[in-house]
Amino acid sequence: MALVPEIHKKSPKKKSVKSKSTTTSKSSSRKKVKPAAKPVMDVTPPKKEVAVKKVVRKKKVTKSVPAKTRRMSRKKKALIILGVIVVFGGLGSWSLYTNGMKLYDESLAAKDDFVFAQAALTEQRFTDAADNLTSAEQHLANAGDASDNLGWIKWVPWVSTQFKAVDNLLLGGEKIASALVGLSYVGDSIFSAIESDDVTISNITPKQRKAILEEISKSPETLRTVQSELAIAVDALNEIPDEGLLSPLAVATIPIKEQLPTLDQIVEKAIPFLEIVPGLVGYPDEKTYLFLLQNNTELRPTGGFIGTYGILILKNGDIKEFNTDNIYNLDSPKKQELFIDPPEAFSKYIGSTQWFMRDANWHPDFPITAEKVEEFYHLEDGPIDNIDGVIAMTPEVIHDLLELTGSITVDGEEYTSDNLTEKLQYKVEVGYRLEGTSDADRKEVIGDLAGQIMDRMLNLPKNQWGDLWTMAVENLDQKHLLIYSKDEQTQELVGELGWDGAMVQTDGDYLMVVDANLAALKTDRVMTKDVEYAITKDGDRYKANLTLKYYNDGTIGTFTTRYRTYTRIYVPLGSELVQTSGFLTNDRYLGGDPVSAKVAQDDKINRSIFEGFISVEPKTEEIITLEYYLPDTVIQQIEDGTYELYLQKQSGTDNVWYDFTFDIGSKIDQTTAVDEVEEMSNNKVHLSNQLDVDKEVIIELR
Repeated sequence: MALVPEIHKKSPKKKSVKSKSTTTSKSSSRKKVKPAAKPVMDVTPPKKEVAVKKVVRKKKVTKSVPAKTRRMSRKKKALIILGVIVVFGGLGSWSLYTNGMKLYDESLAAKDDFVFAQAALTEQRFTDAADNLTSAEQHLANAGDASDNLGWIKWVPWVSTQFKAVDNLLLGGEKIASALVGLSYVGDSIFSAIESDDVTISNITPKQRKAILEEISKSPETLRTVQSELAIAVDALNEIPDEGLLSPLAVATIPIKEQLPTLDQIVEKAIPFLEIVPGLVGYPDEKTYLFLLQNNTELRPTGGFIGTYGILILKNGDIKEFNTDNIYNLDSPKKQELFIDPPEAFSKYIGSTQWFMRDANWHPDFPITAEKVEEFYHLEDGPIDNIDGVIAMTPEVIHDLLELTGSITVDGEEYTSDNLTEKLQYKVEVGYRLEGTSDADRKEVIGDLAGQIMDRMLNLPKNQWGDLWTMAVENLDQKHLLIYSKDEQTQELVGELGWDGAMVQTDGDYLMVVDANLAALKTDRVMTKDVEYAITKDGDRYKANLTLKYYNDGTIGTFTTRYRTYTRIYVPLGSELVQTSGFLTNDRYLGGDPVSAKVAQDDKINRSIFEGFISVEPKTEEIITLEYYLPDTVIQQIEDGTYELYLQKQSGTDNVWYDFTFDIGSKIDQTTAVDEVEEMSNNKVHLSNQLDVDKEVIIELR
């Protein structure tokens, strides 16, 4: 009996996962396998011992088969006690029966209301959902009264455990129902201005948009009440034991325990999101954003090479203006005027002597990069003076939008989610010459494509808005879509959601591997990268052992070649490098020799850096290894009984896998991680999965 509606989350789309012989794209995280349900205790009474009779010379002799000593189960004792109550309880037993039946019937009725409410919420019929949930609350309250009337029977051993579970289940159900009523109220308030089910985003009137955004700006207050209700529900359900429950009760409890954290996380993220949405989309004041398209097949620190930029102006949720242009049309006219020294890696490995906006995303912290990009935009005479923020995305977002909108045709070419990367890449790198298009205009197709996708997106029917929201959140979580706002309050909320691409500040262990493609064409699309990280004890210190494996599955051709990358490993400030291998002074075919990692420090983000250059020939693998001691701050944390690791994903990547091992010889109490723990013993923890989002691991030591 499920007392909470199933929380529908769009399953991450399955994409091809590249091994050393196939291409890689975004992939869903490994699903946790639920443990098999424990067998229900057999309550069948043991068979009675039967006396065996044997006749011997007319003398009757009875021979008994020896019986094994059996312990009466707790459940059997409870059944006997209940039998005594039934026999001697008189009218009391009738009261127990009627209240027991009431408890059962009211719980079933509440379950039915939840099912109807779930359907209504899915179809965005918020008023109907609220009515069903209010009814569910009443049925649960009636069930609670029936439970209270069961009196002293609730304190009978074993029976008391069942009733305690029932009471906590009812309390949790009540609070969940109350929370969902609040969610329904928020949904109804926001969408009450929209009367038709056939409405699309594009045909919502300016007046309706303004009314919706006004309601959104009010909604966080209600959602905080919802969050407090869910907190009570969580506490109540945590009191329910995992074992020893009757099968129907266990069946009713498990789904709620599994779904409640998802609901809680949705609300937790919804609050800051709804707080920032009005301001981001231009309510009450118009907002102007610098737009960046970062090509992650040519990876750069915050997502990819900036090949296209644009201006996006929003007012009350309406797109007032959106235009894009080739980045070289902004950079090239300044070649004779702008002389800014580029980062050393550009000078050393690709011979650059100047620095322009296209290469401005050198720092992996997106807020820092966003400020640098805007600085270059103004230095290169960008026409808009007032910029309120920067929004960047990779082609993965366009890919996902095409999955929602369907194929789009531009200049006779059909673009789909399957052929987008290849066809667009050919068009702007090779095809434009054959068509007689100028170099300055070769990326106009991107603007045309973006315009049509935007138009399709704004005309999605109401029943697909949830899919659009899910798609946006996935790309924000996976850092294919980044937001930076110059408004401090908005930026703080975006950062709280982890959608600003900032490098996270932590007191514990930290690891972020950042690659910058230097003249390796679009080779990142055929690269596989593995991050193997292990923590061990070395005397009275703790050593980190890091192995980075790069496999190039491409060939030397039009779009792919040897992989040339400048790799930076960001670690806790004060980490002490012991030894390294794998870095090169240059490409091997140019006479590059092995060299140790360079050690640096970034005071802007309080991190130490180990960095260097590598080159990976097609169909080969290169390996970088590093050994370093963790700083005193992490040592102290471990000595205090806790190890924390924040493993941060580089924006724009989707073909990186990690393998983490923690084994310092100390006893492990418990591990908290976003992924399934593959192995956990008394003193060892092992995790392995795709690095599709940031990962946080907390290990409690005994």
